[in-house]
Amino acid sequence: MRGSELDSLQRHYQNDLSAFSAFQESSEANALVAVYGNVMKDAAAENVKPGAAFAAALQQSITKHTPAWKAAYEAGRVSAH
Repeated sequence: MRGSELDSLQRHYQNDLSAFSAFQESSEANALVAVYGNVMKDAAAENVKPGAAFAAALQQSITKHTPAWKAAYEAGRVSAH
């Protein structure tokens, strides 16, 4: 049903797929999943505006960790070529 969209995505991102796969197996990716899991648990435990607290924690995590995640992704991308 979505063959043309999938084909378009493959053409656009095919050079990044091996690097993305490597990143998915990295300790950085595992740490990212763990952080989001903990943030979701904390947000679920709050009874006052959990959505706002989650959004703030998520934004703080993104701001703090984005440079390291991008560096890890790019390092995998460069080594995959």
